[in-house]
Amino acid sequence: MDDKTSQRLDTIARELDRRRQEHGAGTTRSRTLRRIFRKVVMLVALVFFVLAGIFIFNFLRLNSDLVEGHIKQGIIPNLTQGKFELNIGSVSGNLINGVELENVLIQNPHFKTSATVMTIPRISMQYSLLNIFWGSITLEKLLIENPVLTLKRNENGRGIWDFSVPANSLSSSTRVLTNGSDNSENEQSLTTWQKQEQAQALADNYLSDIKVRNLSILVPSPDQLITDEFLSRLTRFPKKTYQYTGIDLVLKKYPAEKFISHIFSISVPDDPEFLRFQFTRMKSTGNFTLSFDAIGQNFNLAVENLGLDGRKINFYDGRMKDRLNLELTLARGSMSLLEKIRELNGVLRVPDFNAIFREFLSKDSKIEGSLDLKVTTEPGKSLYDSNVLINLADAALKIPFVPVIQKLEAELTTAHRVAELKRVNVKIKDIESSHKGTIDYSDTANIHGRIDSNVMGDEMQLRGAYKRENPGLHRLEVALKRNSGEAFIDFKRHLLGKSIIYRDFNMQAGLVKDGKAVDILPLNLLPKSLSGQIL
Repeated sequence: MDDKTSQRLDTIARELDRRRQEHGAGTTRSRTLRRIFRKVVMLVALVFFVLAGIFIFNFLRLNSDLVEGHIKQGIIPNLTQGKFELNIGSVSGNLINGVELENVLIQNPHFKTSATVMTIPRISMQYSLLNIFWGSITLEKLLIENPVLTLKRNENGRGIWDFSVPANSLSSSTRVLTNGSDNSENEQSLTTWQKQEQAQALADNYLSDIKVRNLSILVPSPDQLITDEFLSRLTRFPKKTYQYTGIDLVLKKYPAEKFISHIFSISVPDDPEFLRFQFTRMKSTGNFTLSFDAIGQNFNLAVENLGLDGRKINFYDGRMKDRLNLELTLARGSMSLLEKIRELNGVLRVPDFNAIFREFLSKDSKIEGSLDLKVTTEPGKSLYDSNVLINLADAALKIPFVPVIQKLEAELTTAHRVAELKRVNVKIKDIESSHKGTIDYSDTANIHGRIDSNVMGDEMQLRGAYKRENPGLHRLEVALKRNSGEAFIDFKRHLLGKSIIYRDFNMQAGLVKDGKAVDILPLNLLPKSLSGQIL
């Protein structure tokens, strides 16, 4: 073999040896990496199996007592509060797939017949899996499907929604029936499950999603629903059985690190956005906002905590702030409401009262007119020091048990603690009158005023005064004057604890010189036949 061939073979041998060494070194590193990877996977698997074991242990422990414990001894006692009867047809499910209650009836024990307030074919409940892992049960979602709510009164006038009972009978008034059997042995004054249910109510994700689908409202006798004669004649209710279906209600909770929001909405077949109500509260400061959307209106309320200075409040119309926008500070401390309200500024305009009330009033009732209010207050000043302008125009009022006001116009201003009644024109049962005057409250312990009136051509003057003589002791004075004479009365109002005593009455009346007693009578208000006989 020649030298060149030998050199070539040596070179190949060295190259193979070098590659063999490099391959060995690389294999060692790869094996090391594989061993590390396998250990990590084993560690993760171990952690997973430990966590899974904890979850399975808590699931089995909690699921075994879900129906008898959490539902029957926790949710239901908190719901009923010992005031009404709850019948449940069947209970099924588990913590993973949820629990279903079927054929639920809520009844009023004070009704001998037709005592069902609400029927619910099915209620679905979903629980938080994260809380199950940590060993507690938190009801997260609630779905109520196709409930029927009945509103009526019995022969004694008691509403079927009225579950109130004497305090000494609360413990015996609640019965929870499941599958037709009496479970009164599970009723305790306050069970462990009930305590846990009350504690869970404070959690952010407790009942964070509540839905009611296709609610029906049944009113057998709508005209008997309101017992107050004034309200029954004022409002508009049909006489025949009324039923409305297709109502959806949603209540959702949105917890965050710094705040929590609650949104409640109602949709009806004719208006999917019938009502929306949102409440948001800051966790650190307690500041909160309220937003209300309904019947084409958007009202907002914002409350800011100022500490010892009180609370700052802003109430406004989100769509038209030029119609409603009021800001004020509500001070803390023991003082009157007029002193607590400070720095009140803003406007309130109601262009047409009839547009607001006509849908709710009966055909025989009406509220008409417009209102324009503007108020300004200097920083730190109370409502006593506010500058106010009120203008009421083209107003009319016709409601039960109140004299019909055919026309009412008024203009009122306040400045420097003096209220000036610039004009008030009223027409009641074809009797027209006009009034003007002032009220001076610069000294809140000595308030006095005067009003000059013209009633169908008859002039009269009314004066009044309020004096605070001592703490709890006030004097009131009233004087009525006409061109022929004057009547005067004063008395004291004494506050003794919760009692109020009126005493020291003093009354005087007399005629001016050359005055006639007949001139005191409001002859222009009397029928002409009667006034002619008097004259």
